[in-house]
Amino acid sequence: MTRILIIIFTFINIYSFGQTDPLNQLDEKKEKDGYWVQYLDSLLYPIDSANAYFYGYDLYDHGLQVFKFSNRPKSWKKDKMIFEGRLPEKGKPSPVEGTFKFYWPEMRLESEEIYKGGKPLYMKSFVYNRRDQVNAAFNEVLYFDKLYNNIPGTFYYEEYWHGKLSKKYWFRKGRKKWESIRIRE
Repeated sequence: MTRILIIIFTFINIYSFGQTDPLNQLDEKKEKDGYWVQYLDSLLYPIDSANAYFYGYDLYDHGLQVFKFSNRPKSWKKDKMIFEGRLPEKGKPSPVEGTFKFYWPEMRLESEEIYKGGKPLYMKSFVYNRRDQVNAAFNEVLYFDKLYNNIPGTFYYEEYWHGKLSKKYWFRKGRKKWESIRIRE
């Protein structure tokens, strides 16, 4: 469950990150505001630009970090990652593009992430129970192309238990902070 929560907050909507938005800006209080470039290695971990393969964006809301592209747990370094795209040349980073699949060491799928033009489009996480190591007991699916009222930084996601939809959420700014707000029908 911890990994799922990390995934949620790790991949807050870059989909709406347009290149028309100014990058690396400070607000009137000299706090980060808007999109800031983050360079990434071949496993999507933060790294300096000289050794980067990709770049993505962190999102700030007047000093509050809403999205941290590079917030992957260090434990993921032991996982196997398969990239179904063209790996850019080291030191000449490109926007994140293609499908990334992360596997636990025993080769069970942990996460599938699809990016286009440096923006996430779709993410799905997989959690297995001890009795059934083949079929995922819990899935979380994030749709970065669905924005709440077209607000940058928002996204829609669903939780599935044993293949059945159990909950739906919007990740958006609430009264005091950015949070997941359950959709009740």
